[in-house]
Amino acid sequence: MKKIFRNNRIIAIALLTMFSVNAFAGNTIGKEKELPIEFRFIGLVNEKAVFELKVAATEAENEYVITISDQTGASFYRENIKSTQLFSKKFLFSEDINDNTLLVSITCRNNNKTVVYKVENKYNYTQETLVSEVID
Repeated sequence: MKKIFRNNRIIAIALLTMFSVNAFAGNTIGKEKELPIEFRFIGLVNEKAVFELKVAATEAENEYVITISDQTGASFYRENIKSTQLFSKKFLFSEDINDNTLLVSITCRNNNKTVVYKVENKYNYTQETLVSEVID
């Protein structure tokens, strides 16, 4: 019984690590980060992914458009935000994003610069072989 819990725990940790590293490790499309934006995976709530977007808005760059779409280009979230200070927004994806790739696009309307984050799951399965002595 301990083996089952231990194996499940190892698999869960491996999946969480791979998912969080992929979502956070500067996975932007493009060479340079043009806007003061941070988008990262912060955890799971009821087995659903939660992400946090932080934008350090300024007087010169104060209007943003946030769009979330899938890899086919179908947009399922869009919001316009106007702020002159740091703002943060959390996203809980209500559907499982298993094999889907999501694109989170943040565009500054003042200078038309865009930062796009790609969110995708990477699965890593771990197999463990245990040898133990059987006592009669």
